[in-house]
Amino acid sequence: MGSSGDLLLDRNAEIGTPKLPQALRMETTEAVIIPGFRPIVDTEAKMEENEIKVKGCCPSCGCRNLALYTDVNEIVCKSKYCDDPYALHKIIQDDEIEHVVFIGAKDFSMQHPLKERVNRELLHCEQGEWLFSQSGPPVEPGKYRMRRTLDDDEETGPYVFKRIGD
Repeated sequence: MGSSGDLLLDRNAEIGTPKLPQALRMETTEAVIIPGFRPIVDTEAKMEENEIKVKGCCPSCGCRNLALYTDVNEIVCKSKYCDDPYALHKIIQDDEIEHVVFIGAKDFSMQHPLKERVNRELLHCEQGEWLFSQSGPPVEPGKYRMRRTLDDDEETGPYVFKRIGD
């Protein structure tokens, strides 16, 4: 038996790993241990009366065994290997739909809204590109909600910065 981070492969079990290394695609009746791997589908988890299977992927462990518990209205990863079974539930509870920017004296960091993941806009973020192109911070250091506007301000360009913290 391997350690808790190992994946035990059984020829007769549903592995759920889409790209199993060629070296492991063998005919065997014995279990194979792959150090450090976790299964994508935890076949030991059973559905209960108060849950509905959710199609998707756990952002914490990659497992596709998600369930909506109808009695408490929470989405949970059912994998016993998951470090944060409530990760997806926590993410969808965030009601921020704009960019949140932490402006420093010489740099910035940005929390992108989830909607940018839908159409793969995250990798080509206009707000991030605009901030990188500036010679200095457009506003005083702090935490801001950054929103596109129709007007071009001399200092903040096509964006409005609403201070939401320090």
